[in-house]
Amino acid sequence: MNHFASKPDHLIFLDIDGVLRPATAYDGKLQKKAIAHVKAVAKKLNSRIVITSTWRDIHNWEMFNRPDIFDGIVIGETPDIDHLHGENGRYREVLAWLKQSGNEDVSWIALDDKRIHYPDLPNVFFTNPGTGIDQEVVDNILSNSETKQDHSILADILGKELHRKVNQYAAARDISLETALRQLVRAGTFLMEEG
Repeated sequence: MNHFASKPDHLIFLDIDGVLRPATAYDGKLQKKAIAHVKAVAKKLNSRIVITSTWRDIHNWEMFNRPDIFDGIVIGETPDIDHLHGENGRYREVLAWLKQSGNEDVSWIALDDKRIHYPDLPNVFFTNPGTGIDQEVVDNILSNSETKQDHSILADILGKELHRKVNQYAAARDISLETALRQLVRAGTFLMEEG
C-alpha cells in the first residue's frame, strides 16, 4: 500500500466528485485548477495522496499519477469496507488503510464534499460540491494548526508505541485521536502504564 521507502509528513485522503470537479459533472473531466489546489497543499505539507472516491471502483488509482494529474504522489486507495458509505463510512475506510499500510502514526487530512462520510474532526475539510476545492479551502487547510503538527508532535511526546495504542483506542471507538487522548488521561490510563 505504501510504495515509498520513507513515510510522508502527511497523507491526503482525497475524494474526487465534489472536490476535483463539480459533483454533478458527468463528463469525467477533472478541473485543472482543483488539481493545482490539491498539489499545492501536498507540496506545502510534504504529503502523499490516497484515493477515497468511488472512482476507485472504476479506475486504478495509479491513473492519478499521470504527469498531468498528480505526477507520482498518489500511493494507494482506501479499501471498500463500507460499500454504501453510511455515516462515517469513509472515516472507517481511512482508519483501515492507515492500519493496513502501517501509517497510523502519520498525520492526515481528508478532502470530501459530504459531511456524512466523516465525524466532526479538525483534519477533515469539506468542499462545496457544486464547485469543488477552492482557494478558501486551501487556505483553511494550511492555516489549521491541527494539520501542521498534530500526530507528529503526539508521537514525539508519547513515543511511537503509546501513540499507536492511543490510535487503536480511537479507531476501536470511532472517535478522534484528541478525544481518545482526553478520555485516557481522565481515566488515569497513562499513569498506570508509567508505573
